[in-house]
Formats: sequence, C-alpha cells, structure tokens
Amino acid sequence: MSLKDSLNAIINKKVDEEILWDGVYKIPWDDPDFSRRMLAEHLSQEHDLASRKDQMIRKQVQWIHENIRNNTPAKLLDIGCGPGLYIEQFASMDYDCCGIDFSPASIEYAKSQLGEKAKLIHGDIRSVDFGGGYDLAIMVFGEFNVFSPDECKKILKKTFEALSPDGKLLLEAHTFKAVECIGRAQIAGTNPLPACWDYSQIIRISA
Repeated sequence: MSLKDSLNAIINKKVDEEILWDGVYKIPWDDPDFSRRMLAEHLSQEHDLASRKDQMIRKQVQWIHENIRNNTPAKLLDIGCGPGLYIEQFASMDYDCCGIDFSPASIEYAKSQLGEKAKLIHGDIRSVDFGGGYDLAIMVFGEFNVFSPDECKKILKKTFEALSPDGKLLLEAHTFKAVECIGRAQIAGTNPLPACWDYSQIIRISA
C-alpha cells in the first residue's frame, strides 16, 4: 500500500473515540523499520506529508529568526525534531540547538548531517529530560496533535520549565479541518497551501 493509499485509509477510518488515546491507534515512531521508511518521506521533496519541503522550512526559519528572535541567535529546543531539518537551518545562523525525537532513523540521520553543530537526543518527549535555559522552544507541523490532552498538558509544563525567564514557545497545532484538508489535497495531488491554513488563528500566549 502506498503512502497516499495509507493516508486515504486513515482519513476515512471511523475512530472509536472512547479508546482513541489508549494506544490502539498509536503510530510506531520508534520501530526501526518503520522509522527508516518514514525517514525517506521526511526527506522527500515530492510532498509535504511527513515534513515540509526545504524551501518552506528555510522561509519559516527566517521568519522566526526575524520576528520572534529579532535577528538574534539563541539557545533553541526543537521538540519532535525529526531528521533535524529545522535545526540545520537554525544552526547555520549560530543558534545553540538541541533536538529530541522518538525515531531512531531520524536522529541517526540528523547526527550524520549535523555532527557537533547540535545536541540530538533519541527519546520520548513525554519522559526525556529537556534540560533548561532555552530562549526558544519549537514544536511544529502538528507534532502536538499526536498526543492525548493529558499528555499535551504535561509536555507544555515540561517545556515551560525548560525555558529561560524570557523564553518563548512556538507551537504549531493543527485543527481537524486543517489535517483533513492537507490529507485530501495531497491525495488529489494539489498544493494544500494556502487553502488549508487560517492565518487569523495565530495567537500569542504568555507563560
């Protein structure tokens, strides 16, 4: 079954909400074989199903650098960093980066690309130690959506405890409408941007 067929099956599958968060529907991110297959999707420039394409990542990182950090490098934590695509861009601008991800293949790839330019940790963000003193923490591309409401609260608490007094969290959570729109656009072979994004929903929250 192709990735698009799998995605279509997921979109059209009826989920039992009573057992949604008990592990029945959990994706095996830490399985070595699955993580290797997913790494290829993360790195693909054919689609945005696993990670955004390089050009968009570069634009996002530049926007964050200019608008969130006022063109000042910082100590950065990437929560759910995947193969380090965002960290690679931030590190090139002299950010002190740490990335955490549950996928062994993604972390192995990130280490092969970044070497000593970043600290990279293979671990479950629900339990791994984040460290501290970060000026900026990011959790992008709907990574937040895969966790239960209780897990989300714990992750947010850990993140805020890891931030410096003036640190910020940049969190990109997807609405159900956006997730469905992205999936159906990819299946149809169309560009999901900008139709799937509602930029009026960008908000700022202070700790």
